[in-house]
Amino acid sequence: MKPISIDTKRAVALAAVLFSAACIVSVADDVIPLIRMVDVPLADAIKTLARQSNINYVLDPHVPGSDFGPGRLAPKLLVTANWTNVTAQAALSSLLKEHSLTMVSNTATTVMRIAPANLSVKPVPTSQVGTNTSDTIPLLVMDSVSLIEAVTKLASAASLAISLDPELSTTDFDAQGTVSFRWERINARQSLASLLDNYDLVMIEDPATSAARITQKFTAIDSADGPSFYAIPKQATPNKPDAGDGRYEIVLVGEHVVFDKAESVSSQIIIRNLGVKKMIVPGLYWGLSVVWDGKEYKRDPKYTGVWNCPGEITPKGVLGTGFSLSEYLVPAEALTAGRHTIALKDAFAESNTLKVFIEKTSADQAAREAHEEAGRPAKSTNAPALGPVTGRATPSAADEAAWGEPFEGVSVRLRADKTRWTTNETPTFKLEVRNQGQREFVTFQGQESGRVEVDGVWYEWTGPIDLEGSSLPPGRDYHDIPVSLGSNWKATQEWRDKTQAPPPQIPLKLLPGKHTIRFAPEIRDITVKPKPQNNYVPSNPVEIEITLK
Repeated sequence: MKPISIDTKRAVALAAVLFSAACIVSVADDVIPLIRMVDVPLADAIKTLARQSNINYVLDPHVPGSDFGPGRLAPKLLVTANWTNVTAQAALSSLLKEHSLTMVSNTATTVMRIAPANLSVKPVPTSQVGTNTSDTIPLLVMDSVSLIEAVTKLASAASLAISLDPELSTTDFDAQGTVSFRWERINARQSLASLLDNYDLVMIEDPATSAARITQKFTAIDSADGPSFYAIPKQATPNKPDAGDGRYEIVLVGEHVVFDKAESVSSQIIIRNLGVKKMIVPGLYWGLSVVWDGKEYKRDPKYTGVWNCPGEITPKGVLGTGFSLSEYLVPAEALTAGRHTIALKDAFAESNTLKVFIEKTSADQAAREAHEEAGRPAKSTNAPALGPVTGRATPSAADEAAWGEPFEGVSVRLRADKTRWTTNETPTFKLEVRNQGQREFVTFQGQESGRVEVDGVWYEWTGPIDLEGSSLPPGRDYHDIPVSLGSNWKATQEWRDKTQAPPPQIPLKLLPGKHTIRFAPEIRDITVKPKPQNNYVPSNPVEIEITLK
């Protein structure tokens, strides 16, 4: 049996999705007794709370864990938190504040943009949504599709013929990653405007036709006379630093100056606009050279692509971004272990100089890691009840037969705490997950992220959240994960008549008689790039009986 998958492998689900998350019983205002997360990736934590809050949202490319842009390459942030007696939306607000993120609401599109607070993101202009609105789409889902594919599909749904600005490259966009979202009760124009805005794109329409051109946001603005274009401001010169509109300074922020290898040398950059007019950033940034140990090196052309930061800096304003030494044409012989100096410059400005230290060359680092691994003691098998267990006794044939069908070496076993329950009892189970394959996965030691099947119908969890993210490498086994059946499990009915209100979800209720139960935990394939793939791997079937009191 194949796993149940929520990753459609670049498939696009538009209006063809015949059900709506409007079916979900609204819990946005309900107080949840406990929301607990342990080592849950930030993007997943946001998704879980946003879903519980019935919020349409999109992750800014700068948020760690985003599938597109710099957030895709940022260090992974894990969330460990407990909230008691709060709504899901209150927990979400607390989570965003903790990570210096903000949620920018937009009445024109209904889509919240979650972005770093220091970016000062503005709502989508109403002009980008237009007045020619199409029918509301009950549920709009795109999962791991290219940005250009998503834009094209939405434009088609909005009856727009679009073209891409010649300055933009589909290949460059594809190299930045993919986009995913799940929005409810939204029309195609709202969706298109939200998507373009999130990735610093803008649509310029020809009012006489249905044609439109997609370009980068920083090259075009709306004015009373229609779209107009910024010109790159006049630059100052070394002899006349106060001339023109382009006075600026570049600052390297040396929060981290010791690196394990040359490939990891990087720094945050602050660019300050000291002039009196708006300054265009991308051309300046791509034109910077790195000064390594006093010698100037140009940027590798293959790392000049789509700009995903704000495209302009207002007078006296500041923009923060980053750079990596690996994006410059510094020869390998110059990247030795030891102390070095680094700065950035162009024809008109030069940053401060940082001193950095490279501990080892790449070859040295690999040898050291191999030596350290060889010297580590064997792992203990005395694990806690919910912890990983290795080196267990060979299971019997009967035990092996009880496991569900494996997926890539991962299999799941469900065991009932007892086989007969009365109608006033809540049936409980214990779940085991093991990886006997060759690849590493991630799972959650809790029922909230999984699915339960009762007599052939799959139910999703809608109750309190208690998630604990756990690595699932080859040879690891998690056991005694509790699963219980109750009214917090709900199934979605098919929405047949779209002229009527969507039917409510059906809470799980076990009537007297025999029932067949399976459970499918979420198994995340972290080797799939650029975005992990989420699978639900079903357990063996377990039969229980419900009797009258």
